[in-house]
Order: sequence, then structure tokens, then C-alpha cells
Amino acid sequence: MHCTHRLGRVVASTTVTLVSLGGLTALAPPASAVAPSLGTITAWGYAGFAQNTVPGSLSGRDVVAVSDGTTNSLALTSDGLVTAWGTGNGNDTQVVPAGLDDVTAVSAGYSTDLALDADGKVTAWGRGYYGSTVVPLSLATKTVTKIAAGWYHELALDSDGHVTAWGNNGNGQTSVPTSLSTQTVTAIAASNSTSMALTSDGEIVVWGYTANGLAAVPRSPAGTHFVDIALGRQSAMALTADGRVVAWGSGDTSTVPSSLVGRTVTAIDAGDVHNAALLSDGTVVSWGTGYFNMNTAPADLTGVTQISAGYEHTLAIVGGHVATGTFSTAPTATVSGTPQVGVTLTASAGAVLKVPVATWPPTIARVCS
Repeated sequence: MHCTHRLGRVVASTTVTLVSLGGLTALAPPASAVAPSLGTITAWGYAGFAQNTVPGSLSGRDVVAVSDGTTNSLALTSDGLVTAWGTGNGNDTQVVPAGLDDVTAVSAGYSTDLALDADGKVTAWGRGYYGSTVVPLSLATKTVTKIAAGWYHELALDSDGHVTAWGNNGNGQTSVPTSLSTQTVTAIAASNSTSMALTSDGEIVVWGYTANGLAAVPRSPAGTHFVDIALGRQSAMALTADGRVVAWGSGDTSTVPSSLVGRTVTAIDAGDVHNAALLSDGTVVSWGTGYFNMNTAPADLTGVTQISAGYEHTLAIVGGHVATGTFSTAPTATVSGTPQVGVTLTASAGAVLKVPVATWPPTIARVCS
């Protein structure tokens, strides 16, 4: 249902040419390149609490991450600032704490929102029931890498691969299984009363409320392994390394639509009763319960780089952290021989190599709940 996003380094592939003269070699810069566009937000689904009304203050700013909760939404811009909107269930989640900056990740929950800063510290705000806004003191000495906000319970993953949970424990959702203490966790997710973790060896562990089949985790398909997870109220999903989606649980969302068969999925997210998948071609497939059209992405939606499925609405970033266009070079040549006045040099075709070039904004490593 809710997404947390961690900034990372994006690498684009560009073609450059090696030019040599008299035994000296240099890189010829690309003749042309299209700069990445600003990340903008598209929203659909239920909008009764203004959670789909993107603030005008985001106009002209580069959005690098989004997360939608129940009746509230969050956006993180490339300057490290957070913007919130929607009614937030009347709990002030739409009011970002003063002085919150240098943020690298956000996660919107039911009545509590989370932010992670560049120092690996967590900030929580909102209604605060069950102590959900009180970040455990044990995290003060740890570097948190990922966060996930549920319904009055929160999860944090630290750089040692360990999970810390706090807030409502009515169904055991903050009682982290002891089996995880000896494993390295790579992803976390939280929903209504359930928590989930993915370990480095591809095992998925679910705890809390699991009566709707969420604990019946399937094996990864032969020849691949799980790399990401998403958790909703009725069902859960896992993404494989080769871009396939596996779903389980109950309801319409527990069945992967046929439209995803044979296509490469790059990101997943689970809402309350609807799911969303981002494809490698920048389009979105959504399925599940269809009221408020939350399970139907806009027909003309393309160029999507990130998705977030909330309670009854969905957010998508178009453009932004993925460079657009094609990098190319003008014809060049490799010149052999020692340059001397009055001596004719011979030229041959230049060597063309693919060289990774770091670009901004960064990619987003997502953990959805």
C-alpha cells in the first residue's frame, strides 16, 4: 500500500569515441544529448480528500519519489524537501515537520508518515496512536536504509540488515520474528496489520495478521529469485530478478493479470484492494477492485519512472530520474603516426565504446507496503 524510496546512483549508457593522436588517447564527448526532464506527478483513483490534487508548489520542481497513504500523499523533490497533501485523516500528516530537509526517502501510512534523511535517521509525524510517531531510541545509533509505514505500525531496516518495528502490535505486526536476527534483510513492507521482509537469500517472511493467506508465500519461479516485495491488505506480491510478478493472498489482487505475461516489470506496489506494476516500457498495469477507477491507469500514461499504490488512489512519477532521448556522437577518427609539420597522417575508424555516465536525479530503490 505504501512506498518507501531510497535514492541511489543512476547510470545511463552513452556512446563515446576514443580518439588517439601520436599514441595519446582522449574521449570525444557526445555530440548531442537530451537532458532528463523534471519528474512530474500523475494521480488517479479516489480524490475525496484532495489526496490526488497535486499542490501547485510542486510546479517546476523535480519530483524523485512519491508515496500515498489512505487520504494523504507525499512527494520528495531532488532538493531533499518533502511536500504533503490531502486531509491526512485529520491527523496533521499533511503538515511536514519544520526543519525537515536532506530527505532521501518517504513513506506514507494510515495516520503516520515517515521520512529518512541522508544520515540514516528517521522522522515520524501524524496522529501518533500506539506510539507510531515515537521513533525507537535504538535507531539513534544505527544507519537506517529503508522505511515502511503501515496502519499505526512502522518498520525500519538498518545497514546491518536488521529490522526494527514499533507502534500497534495488536496482531503481532511489530514482533519481528527471531529468525530474522540471523539473516540479512534487503527489503521491508507494511500494510494494515501485517509486516513482511525479504532476505538476501530470497526468503520472504510474513508476520502479524495472516489469516487471509498472506503467510502462504510461494517459491520463486525456477531459474530466478525475488528482489522486491509489496504488501497490501488482502494480498502480497514479489518481483523476480527477470521482471516477473508473483502474487498470493486473497481477493482480486492475488491473481496476476494475463496482460503481464511475457512482459518485463521493473517495480510493483500494493494498495488496499488494488495493485500496480511498472513495466520496462514506462507504462503501468493496475488490477484489483475497480471502484473509483483506481485499478485503471490513464490510457495515455507513458514515460513513468515510479509508482505508488495507496488505499484508494495511485500516484506515478513521469520523467525525472530516468534520462530521455538517445546519446550519440558525431563521426570521429583514430589518427596513427607521430604528428610532424609537413607529414601526412593516416586515419582509421575510431573505436566506439559504451561508457556508463552518472546522471542526476538519482534512481529510487523502492520498498512498498
